[in-house]
Amino acid sequence: KLVSFLESVGSYDSSVVIFFNVSVKASQKSGDRQGAMRSLIKKHGTVINCKTPSPAEITDILLTAASETGAQISRGDASYMVERCGSDVTNLLSELAKLSALCGGRITRAAIDQNTTQSVDVKAYLLASHVISGRRGDAYRVMEELFEERTEPVAVLAIMSGAFIDLYRAKLASAERKTADDMAGVVGGGDKGERRGRG
Repeated sequence: KLVSFLESVGSYDSSVVIFFNVSVKASQKSGDRQGAMRSLIKKHGTVINCKTPSPAEITDILLTAASETGAQISRGDASYMVERCGSDVTNLLSELAKLSALCGGRITRAAIDQNTTQSVDVKAYLLASHVISGRRGDAYRVMEELFEERTEPVAVLAIMSGAFIDLYRAKLASAERKTADDMAGVVGGGDKGERRGRG
């Protein structure tokens, strides 16, 4: 039906059609069900893979931005910023500019801890970790921070649910004698380093 619809568009000079698919992973194999759709779109427009950059790629973006502005930050500290502040590149670049101004160009781990805010994702995963480990005091402290920041409870619940689902996957993998490397190929898109910090 989608192919038929695209073929029925009279003039691509006066029409804009955006087809955004978030549920099907692109494949280059012959017989791919999305192949015909992509081929048709390529005839008249552009096919773009809007893949979320991995933590390693985001770290490279931060390092490049730092060098362009004269700031100094180690790869380890840039990676730590991604783990602490989340994967929103716009927010990370803003945090980087702020840190550069505060530190006079030399950004340290201590400055990152003192002057950046943990993302809701990170705090929700910490909350789940504290609950699972029975650290009630730590769990309540994280909850208090989330309440003070007026974080939407539904957002926290969604992230915590994801954390517990990850733990269930790990339990199933352990029962099947799978290793961390085995899981890295299934969860997180195959990058073994993508999910560190959420352990």
